[in-house]
Amino acid sequence: MKRWVPSLLLLSLMLAFTAPLSWAQEERKVEFALGGSYPLLAERFRVSQNLAYRARLEFRINDWWMLGPIYEVQNTTDKKNIFDVDVVHYGLTNTFVISGEPEFTILGMAAIGQGSVTSSNEALAASTDISLWYEAGVGARWTIGQRMAFRFQLTFRNTVPDVASPLISGSRFSMVPAFDFSMRF
Repeated sequence: MKRWVPSLLLLSLMLAFTAPLSWAQEERKVEFALGGSYPLLAERFRVSQNLAYRARLEFRINDWWMLGPIYEVQNTTDKKNIFDVDVVHYGLTNTFVISGEPEFTILGMAAIGQGSVTSSNEALAASTDISLWYEAGVGARWTIGQRMAFRFQLTFRNTVPDVASPLISGSRFSMVPAFDFSMRF
């Protein structure tokens, strides 16, 4: 793991706990979400498209900005459906309000991090590190009651491997529609 990823995660935790006292008195300062995504993969990434599972924990910095760690894992196979492949992304996500009311909000988001591609086939390079991935996009959040919400987002993601391998031959862009259900505390 590169040194800057743990530093960014630590920074997000520090921001959450060193916020002004008035922020600490507000409700719903932490949002925990579970959901899925369906990365529409490019040809340079030789794995089959499949649903990915994701979790994020965001800390409310102010009324329009949230920051926190994200983790996503996609269990799939190679293009010929012979070997199992796990694609993992982890990093720091940033969500900001573009416009809207508390019940329906238009969001912008960006994320950055690292990851890995692991195959059950030793000949396909058993593991390849993702030295950098980043994404940016827009989404919408529908609030259900005081604490629950549903969120849909569409981001464009670039994934850069440490070294080219038979599974990921170079930097590649993909479109990633995602959804999640969240609880705010």
